[in-house]
Amino acid sequence: PVECPEKSLSSAGASTVGQCECVPGYTGTGGMCSICPAGSYCAGGKSVLHCPDKSTSDEGASKCACAPGYRGSDPYACTACPSDEYCPGDGQEAPCPANTHSTTNAKSGRECACAKGFTGSGGTDCSACAAGTYCPEVGGEVRSCPANSMSDLGSSAAAQCACKSGFYDRRGY
Repeated sequence: PVECPEKSLSSAGASTVGQCECVPGYTGTGGMCSICPAGSYCAGGKSVLHCPDKSTSDEGASKCACAPGYRGSDPYACTACPSDEYCPGDGQEAPCPANTHSTTNAKSGRECACAKGFTGSGGTDCSACAAGTYCPEVGGEVRSCPANSMSDLGSSAAAQCACKSGFYDRRGY
């Protein structure tokens, strides 16, 4: 049998180094193998194939996987990560943390914004809006209740601000 250079192998009956083929993750001919570039895959031998749309690979890959923001086990059929989840890549998906929301194609838990009624930087850093305030939008912008009114912890709308004892609003409530 022929002794092939590093990262290559020969089939039974090979008689020259020129018959050595690169192992998966590498490309080249005659045993002269180089690492497969990122965004492509090399099944072995001399072919370099680009990853399909919505999929990717690291350098030295023998197959592609769904890119961050996409999910699925087949790199030819990756689909958008649904809202309220995030997909870090490699076909994986996870729900957004409690009290958060994401749009489609979120790549990490940091893209999960605080839900209405909560404030913070998103991800795992969301807490209920304080009493006397409300947070009406995804993303956690805090607004104060009008003068002489109060809201419960975690309020998400101005309508949840009620008049304090001894006060009434213009409608007579």
